[in-house]
Amino acid sequence: NLRCSAPSGKIMISKLEELLEAGEVIQLMQGENGTRRHIQKYAYNFNYAQICGIALFSEHGCRRVVMVLANSGGKILERREFDFAKLPPEKLRELVRDMMTDYPAIKVISLSYPGPVLNGVTASYGDFPELYNFPAAEFLMAEFGVKVLIENDVNMAALGIGGEIIFKIQQKRGVFNAISLWGWSGGGVFCEGGHICRWPRGLGGGV
Repeated sequence: NLRCSAPSGKIMISKLEELLEAGEVIQLMQGENGTRRHIQKYAYNFNYAQICGIALFSEHGCRRVVMVLANSGGKILERREFDFAKLPPEKLRELVRDMMTDYPAIKVISLSYPGPVLNGVTASYGDFPELYNFPAAEFLMAEFGVKVLIENDVNMAALGIGGEIIFKIQQKRGVFNAISLWGWSGGGVFCEGGHICRWPRGLGGGV
């Protein structure tokens, strides 16, 4: 019931109106509660903030880029794939610009890199020589003004799989200490509390 005269109620209504105007919250149909008083329901707009996930692969000498757009509820809205002989920073910037032009609601870019990553910078070895010592996070943030997360590919996979398992375990009120993930390119460890274990110099966590 939004007919509230208390100061806190007025503040809440004012904030709600701001969220509605910004599009972060959407208005649902009116209804009635148990006392037959009319109530107005609202919900978070999952499309207000979208995420651009980028995964880099090197297969048979070819650079493959997979870009996935998702909303903040986890729904996949679009998937794009590209193959290049090389992937210099300028080409990566061009791909991201095209995606953000089509989807201006993107607020976060995540980049999965097949090699060591330390403090947002790729190492001087790995599968992409053209991206050695590349400050990817700083480069993309400066260009597009959104939050950028870059991580070793297996660590990134451990974050995604671990987060999904945490959700399912919490639904069953279970407890766990760590989840290990092993792939052809290395290992990753996702720990309770939502963090990953890293080896030195930006490598994936050892299993």
